[in-house]
Amino acid sequence: MINSAGLLSRRKLDLGTLLSLSLLAILALALFIFFRQETQKADYKKYLSAANEQHVLVQQIDKYAVESGSGIESSFVKLREARNRMAELSGVLVNGDESLSLPPSPAKIQPKLKEMEQAWEAVNAHVNSILSSQSVIVRADRIVSDITEQLPAMHEAAEAAAKSMAETGKGMQVYYATRQLYLVQQIETNLHRVLEGGPTTVLALDHLSQITDEMAELEQGPLNIVGKTRFSDETVANLQEVAKQLDSISRYRDELLSMVVELLPAVNALGRVEQEADGELRQNDATAVMSVAVDNMAAIDTELVEFYRDNAGVIELAGVRIAPLIVWGLFIVAALLLLAVVYLFVSQRSNASRVVNENERNQAAIRKLLREISGLGDGDLSIEATVSDDITGAIADSINMAVESMREVVTSINRTSVNVSEAAKKSQYLTSELTGAARSQVRDVSAASKTSQKMLEALEEMAEKAKDLSQVTVHNYELAAQGGRAVNQNVEAMGDLREQIQGTSKRIKRLGESSQEIGSIIGLINGITDQTNILAMNASMQAANAGEAGRGFSLVADELQRLAERSGRATKQIESLISAIQADTSEAVSSMESSITTVLNGARQAEHAGDVLAKIETVSRKVTDSSKEMSTSAEMQSLKATGVRETLQAVREVTEKMANNIKLTNQGAVFLARNVLELRKSVAEFTLPEQDQVEQDKHKV
Repeated sequence: MINSAGLLSRRKLDLGTLLSLSLLAILALALFIFFRQETQKADYKKYLSAANEQHVLVQQIDKYAVESGSGIESSFVKLREARNRMAELSGVLVNGDESLSLPPSPAKIQPKLKEMEQAWEAVNAHVNSILSSQSVIVRADRIVSDITEQLPAMHEAAEAAAKSMAETGKGMQVYYATRQLYLVQQIETNLHRVLEGGPTTVLALDHLSQITDEMAELEQGPLNIVGKTRFSDETVANLQEVAKQLDSISRYRDELLSMVVELLPAVNALGRVEQEADGELRQNDATAVMSVAVDNMAAIDTELVEFYRDNAGVIELAGVRIAPLIVWGLFIVAALLLLAVVYLFVSQRSNASRVVNENERNQAAIRKLLREISGLGDGDLSIEATVSDDITGAIADSINMAVESMREVVTSINRTSVNVSEAAKKSQYLTSELTGAARSQVRDVSAASKTSQKMLEALEEMAEKAKDLSQVTVHNYELAAQGGRAVNQNVEAMGDLREQIQGTSKRIKRLGESSQEIGSIIGLINGITDQTNILAMNASMQAANAGEAGRGFSLVADELQRLAERSGRATKQIESLISAIQADTSEAVSSMESSITTVLNGARQAEHAGDVLAKIETVSRKVTDSSKEMSTSAEMQSLKATGVRETLQAVREVTEKMANNIKLTNQGAVFLARNVLELRKSVAEFTLPEQDQVEQDKHKV
């Protein structure tokens, strides 16, 4: 009783200790996670600040790079500062900062930071190229600006000279003056393309060189004002102004050409950014070049900002994400465990006395039960234990049920022993009868086995002959099938040939139709040639009436007339060739139609032969199937005969075994009768209630 109470007390003590340890562990875990989250929040706040600053720097680099490409000197300083700060922030996010006690960014975001570094390396290379070429870009921009300032005056003078010469000059001089004005416009167009980078810069400088050289030739040639007094004073002044401006522009051009080796790498920087960022942008769009180059960095930086903002305060332990709410959940669990510990220790004291009283009552009930069942060990099955509400009530009920079952078993054994004894006597009589019948059956089975052996030999001979017939019919069927396949292949080949001839015929017909269309076009060309000839003659007459002014136009009209005559002769030759092609096409179409008819006849004959071979193949197949069925039937009959023979042999063996078993059964019946007597003696040692004992004596009688 005392031991039971102590055991229960120890169990409750162990449970209280376990709850206390769990409480301490949960509190420690909650405090650890809380401080870890606060530290992580501070780190992520620094990461987020750096990422936001990077986002601003990306836009500033875009702006300052474009402004630097335009030659703004202050933008170079700002671009350099933004580049250095960008590199510093990238290092902080990837590797952390010991001065700020900031660890590297989590491994989960490192691949995205790697992409950011790669994008920054691409842009940084072009930024470095721009910064290293600052002096060249500024000088080139200054030259372009100076030329741009001179162009309006040069354009105005060239335009005034062209108008004046159009009123007083002759045709070719007007043309050359107009050409000069056009070249001035081309200078402005190519000048704007000098700083675009890539092949555009090279082409622009080359065009500037060609334009200025051509204008110099015009000044030295057709527009030379020295010794030519037919120009008005105003025209001469304008031409002198153009020459003056051209001389200045030529010097600037020479300066640009001398620095082209240094200028090209600088202006190509933005061009390379464009090619790497977006192949669909135009290469001469410098503003779009840098904007597209930094779009990739801006997009990646946006993802970084979202990551640091969304994951602040979220940590991972053993691969499990722990949100801030989980910490408060752990504190709540710890409070509940504390309440459970207090309740356990309070209830332990109140239950101690109740446990002691229950143990005393249980001990008394157990002693009473042991006294009631003490005679069971001596074979007394007449006892009955008292069933009460104590702890031993269920045990007493179970013992009573077991004793009752034992009574029924002993009574059943007595009844069964009498029945078995009578059955053993009957079994001895029946086994003697079965032994004689089994011997007679063995003789009958031996005679039937000999008869089945003879029938089996006859069936095997018939099966061999059926196999030979089946092989012959299979060979005939295979020959007929091969002939049918050959005919089918010939029919398919003729069908393919017919389709090819029909396709060729259609193409030749389309060729004839195309030649007819060409003939119509040639007729139209002949009409155009005649009209051109008439117009050329009219132009010649008009040029002759114009005198000296129309001499140049007369030469053009004569040349047009000669070309019209040559075109007329050529179209006539083409027309004769088209007629010959149409005749050959008609003959080819007729030949193709005849070939199609021949192929169709051959195909029909081949199909007829295929039908005949198909009928032969069908007959051969039926003969083959019949032969196979006959062979199969013979083999099955042979197998059945073999099975009958084996069955008879098995029946004989079974009959012999049955005779032996009957003999053994007789011996077993004798042995069983002896054992029944021994069993009845053993059961007689048990004491039964009076009613059961009377029934047992009746069975003995």
